[in-house]
Parts: sequence; structure tokens; C-alpha cells
Amino acid sequence: MGDVNGQVSGSMWKYLWWFIGGAVGLSILWAVMDAILPGDSGGTTTAGGVLVPFLSANIAVDRFVANHMRVPDKAERWWLVLWSFGALLAWSVIGFVVLAVLGVFEGVDTGVFAVILVVAVAVTFLSVWGGYAFWPKRVLRNHERQAQRRATKAD
Repeated sequence: MGDVNGQVSGSMWKYLWWFIGGAVGLSILWAVMDAILPGDSGGTTTAGGVLVPFLSANIAVDRFVANHMRVPDKAERWWLVLWSFGALLAWSVIGFVVLAVLGVFEGVDTGVFAVILVVAVAVTFLSVWGGYAFWPKRVLRNHERQAQRRATKAD
């Protein structure tokens, strides 16, 4: 797998799909939690904006490690980071269009909105990068321990 003449092999797409599925599912979960919690639950939305990319990356990493029993190499990791970030941007644009149609942004100061948007994009990228950078070694260790327990149990 990995870097072949500067390109990542095509089988990485399935891990991007795991990421996208996780992001969509977790986004829906956070939206439901936001709707159910009483009062102003802006904290739930903010936590979801940080955690959804990180947890979605963890889902993709878990599938990768389970299939290959190794962490993604540098080329694979950056491929996943960039494509996952792009997928989240596309998903966010869909969300913004829906919110704009619902009139949520009416009366919002354009300058403040632009600053919030830039910060949100930066935090999203860092969350995706963090999920792929810091989680794979731990996931690999967990899968190796699980395999050892199965082997011990089978004896």
C-alpha cells in the first residue's frame, strides 16, 4: 500500500468512506443532542464541531489498523488528512446552505461571521489532523493486545 511513485494506492478510499460515515452519523447525533438539551446548548454544538472530525478520524484509523495491523505511513496519513478535511468542508457547505435557507444567518455581522468561519475551518483541520496523527499507535496497540487475548483464549 503506501506511497507508490508519489501516489497513495486506491484502496485508501474505503477508509475515507469510514471517515465520512462517522462524520455524518456523529453530526446527526450532535444535532439531535442539541435539539433535545434544554436551554442554550451552544456548548454542545461547539463540542461537536471539535469532536466530530477527531472521532471520525479515529473510526477510519481503527478500520485501517484492523485491516493492516500497522499504522498508516506518512503518505497514507496525509492523504487521509487532506481528503477527510475536504469531505468535512463539503459536508459543512451543505450544512451552511441548509442554515442559510432556514434564515439562521439573517442579521449576523459579516465580519464576525467571517472570523468565526476562519476559526472553525482551522479547528476542523487541526481536529482531523490530530485524529490521524495521535490515535493510530494507540489503536494498533489495542488491536495487538486484543489479538494476544484471542490467542491466549484459544489455547
